[in-house]
Amino acid sequence: MAHAKIQNVIFCEDVRDEVGNRKSLMGVMNGDVLVPVFPATLQVAVYFECLADESDGDTLEIELRILQNDIEIAKGNMRADISGGRSRQVNFVVPKGFITFEKSGRYSLRARVKGGSEEEILSKQILQG
Repeated sequence: MAHAKIQNVIFCEDVRDEVGNRKSLMGVMNGDVLVPVFPATLQVAVYFECLADESDGDTLEIELRILQNDIEIAKGNMRADISGGRSRQVNFVVPKGFITFEKSGRYSLRARVKGGSEEEILSKQILQG
């Protein structure tokens, strides 16, 4: 059974709501994240899109886990109503938060679409440079 496909996962400092159901992504970080010194506190947010499959029904549910160096530091659930002829394309935002790295490490975001298996949808190395 197929489930929603997660696409366009973007790691940034903030995601802001704009007029007309638009989003502005601020401080987009591609590749490894370089910090001047450790410890380093980063402001982070994540924007991603999901394309729901018919098997997802009228509600798209996603479980998320944020890991720092393979240790879970946060988890939560997101839900979107996709019934009544609404678009099956859904945008999700993991709101901005602050994470402190004492030394170089790895940030990762893992997701599970309802009933599916967990997958890593984002991974970033935090390095001094």
